[in-house]
Amino acid sequence: MSLGTLDGKTPAIAAAFLLGITSTMVQLVLLREMLCVYHGNELVLGILLGHWFLLAGVGAWGGRRRLRDRSDFPRCSLGVFLAGLLVLAWVPVLVLLALRMGLHLFFVRGAMIGPVGTLWSSLVLLLPCGLLVGWLLVWASLLAEYQTGSTTAISRIYAADGLGSLIGGVVFTFVLVVWLDHLAILIVAGLMLSLFVVVVARAIRLRGLWCWGLSVTALLLVINWNGLLDEQSIGAQYPGQRLVLVANSPYGRTLVTEYGGQYQMVENGMVVASTDQVEPAEEAAHYAMSQHPQARWVLVVGGALSGIVPEVLKYHPEHVVCVDHDARLNEMARRYLPGVWQDSRVQWIATDARRHIRQTTHRYDVVILNLPDPSTSMINRYFTREFYRETRQILARDGVLSFALGRYENYISPVQARLLSTAYTTVREVFPEVILLPGLRTFFLASERTLNSDVASRLKERNIATRFVSEAYLRGMFTADRLADLKRAVEDKGEINRDFQPVLYLSHVRSWIDQFADTRTAAWASAVFLFIVAVLGLRWHPESLAILVSGFSASAMEVVLIVVFQIACGALYQGLGGLVALFMGGLVVGSMVSRRIPPGRRSLGWTALALGLYAALVPTAFSAGWGGGRSSVGPWQSGWTIALILAGLAVLVGMEFVVASRQTETQRFSLASRLYQADFLGAFLGAVLTGACLVPAVGLHWTCWLTAALNGIIGWFMIVRTKSP
Repeated sequence: MSLGTLDGKTPAIAAAFLLGITSTMVQLVLLREMLCVYHGNELVLGILLGHWFLLAGVGAWGGRRRLRDRSDFPRCSLGVFLAGLLVLAWVPVLVLLALRMGLHLFFVRGAMIGPVGTLWSSLVLLLPCGLLVGWLLVWASLLAEYQTGSTTAISRIYAADGLGSLIGGVVFTFVLVVWLDHLAILIVAGLMLSLFVVVVARAIRLRGLWCWGLSVTALLLVINWNGLLDEQSIGAQYPGQRLVLVANSPYGRTLVTEYGGQYQMVENGMVVASTDQVEPAEEAAHYAMSQHPQARWVLVVGGALSGIVPEVLKYHPEHVVCVDHDARLNEMARRYLPGVWQDSRVQWIATDARRHIRQTTHRYDVVILNLPDPSTSMINRYFTREFYRETRQILARDGVLSFALGRYENYISPVQARLLSTAYTTVREVFPEVILLPGLRTFFLASERTLNSDVASRLKERNIATRFVSEAYLRGMFTADRLADLKRAVEDKGEINRDFQPVLYLSHVRSWIDQFADTRTAAWASAVFLFIVAVLGLRWHPESLAILVSGFSASAMEVVLIVVFQIACGALYQGLGGLVALFMGGLVVGSMVSRRIPPGRRSLGWTALALGLYAALVPTAFSAGWGGGRSSVGPWQSGWTIALILAGLAVLVGMEFVVASRQTETQRFSLASRLYQADFLGAFLGAVLTGACLVPAVGLHWTCWLTAALNGIIGWFMIVRTKSP
C-alpha cells in the first residue's frame, strides 16, 4: 500500500475503541496529578476538564479543515492517522514529567497557584494531548464513513470510543492504580497505541511507520525500566528534602518528606501533618481536654502525627481512638512515635472518620477535630450541620466537641468574620453551648453543658505540664478585647453549612479567586462572550446548537456530581476513574437506545427536554437521600447512587448526540466534525463555568436548575419553532 491510497478495510472502529481506552487513562492520570499540583481543590477539576474538552474541540475543528469532503480521502493516507496515534503514545509521558519537574520554573515553589495561573498553566500542559484526541476522533469517524459509506458511521465511532472509555476507566480504577504508579500507567497506555500501530502498519506494508512504532515501543519500555523515574520526578518538587514515602490512597497521593529530622506528610500538595509541632498540638489538645473533668474515651480525627496524642494522654484517659483516612499515618506513627504507638490505651484506625462515627458503638467524652480549614469539599464534610448531628449522637452526656478554623492575628477581617459566623451558626444548630477561644487559630468548643474559657486555671488545677500553652501564654491570648472581637464577629447570624450546600467551602473558593485578582468579573465576562460566540457560530445549524447545550449540561452536571461524590464519600481521588467509566458507559447505552428514536429535530427537542427535567430532579435526589444522622445512607452506598445518577445523565446525553448525527445531510463529513466541535465546546463552557463561576456563586442546587432551564429553552425551540419534523 502506498502513502497516497487507502486500500483494504480501515481499522477505524478498532482505533476509536483503543483511543477511548488510552485517552481515558491519560486523562485520569493527568487530572489526578493536577489535583495534587493545585492543592486538592475539586472545583479545579472543572477547569481541567473544560480545557480538555476545548482542546479536543479545536482538534476536531482541525480534522474538519483538513478533510472537507469525500473527494479528499484518496489523497490522504491511513498512515497519517496511525502516525497521530503514535505521537499520542509518548507525548503524555513528557507532559507528566513537565508537570512535575517544570512547573516551578513559572510559579513560586510551594505557593498556592491562583486562578489565572491555573487557567493558563493547565491549558498549556493539556494542549498536546487534548488536540490529538479530538483530531484523531474526527479522523476515525471520517475514515470509517469513507470506507463503509454508511450513514451510521459517526454513531458507531461514538459508541466505540465510549465503550473504550468505559473499559479504560474500569481497568484504571480497579487494576492499574492498585499495582502501578502514574508514569507506569501512561507507559502502558502508550504501549497499547504503539503496538496497535506496529500491527496495522505491518499489515498494510508501511515499513517506515512500522519501524517508528517499534522504536517508540522500545523507548517506552526503557524509559522507566528500573521504576525509579516516577519517584525521582516527584522528589524534584521537594528539593533539599528526602523523600521517605510515596503512595496513592483512595483520598489522594501521600508523600512523606524529611528535612533536618522533621517529617511532614503531604496529601494532594497540602501539608496535613508534621512531627515536632508543639504549639498547634498543645492548643488542639488542651483547649478541648480541659473542659471535661474526667474524659475516659477520646476521639482524635486527623493529624495524629503532629503530636496531639501525647498531649491528650496527659489527662490519663482510658481509650484514645485516632482516626485518619490514610493507613500510611499508622505506619508513620509506628516509626516516629514509638512510645505512643506502643501505648495500650491508643487505638489507630484507618478509615473515613464519618464512617467511623456512623458505625461506632462507643460514647466519647471528647471529640477533637485536628483538621485544616475546609478549603476542599472533602474537608468541609467535617464542618457541616449533618456531621455535627452525627457527632452529637456518639458524645456522652457531658461530651465536648472541638475544632479550629482560620487564624486570628488581633484583627478579624469581614471575610473572616463571615466564615466564623457561618461556622458558629452551624454548630449552634446542634449544640446549645458554644464558646470561641482565640489561639493561633480560632477554636470552637461545643457541648450540651456549660463551658469555661478559663483554660489556664483548669490546667493549673490538674497540674498539666506544657511547653507552649503556659499560664502566661493563655492570659495573654484570652484577653477581654480578643474574646470580645470573636463575640462581635459571630453576632450576625450566618448561613448554615450543610453537606450539599457547602457554604464554608464555597467561601474559601471565592476567597481564593479574589485574593489573587478581581478575576470573578473577568471570568463571567469571558464565559458569556464565549457562549455568545458559540451560539452565533452555530446559529444556522440547530442540531449543533442542541449538542452545544447538551455538552454544556453534561460537563456542568458532571462537575456537580463529582463534588457531591466527594462530599458523600471523601474518596474522589480513587473514585474519579469509576465515575468517568460509568459516564462513558452511559453514553454507549444512550447511543444504542437512540437507534429506536425516529430522526428529526422534534425528537432532538424532546430529548433535550428530558435532559433538562433530569437535571432539575438531581438536587432533590441527593438532598433527600444523604447526610444527617446515624440512620443515613452510608458513604459508599451514596457513592454508588451518585455514580448511577451520573450514568443516567450520560444515557440522555448519548441519545441526544446520536439523534443529532442521524439528520439527513449531504455533507456528512462536515456534520461529524461540527457535532464533535459543538459537543466539545459546550463541554468546555459547562466545565469551566461550573467550576470557576456557577458553583462558587450560586451553589450546587442552582447550578443544576440553571442547567435544566437551558435545556428546557433549547428543547422548546427545537419542538415549537422548527417547522420540519
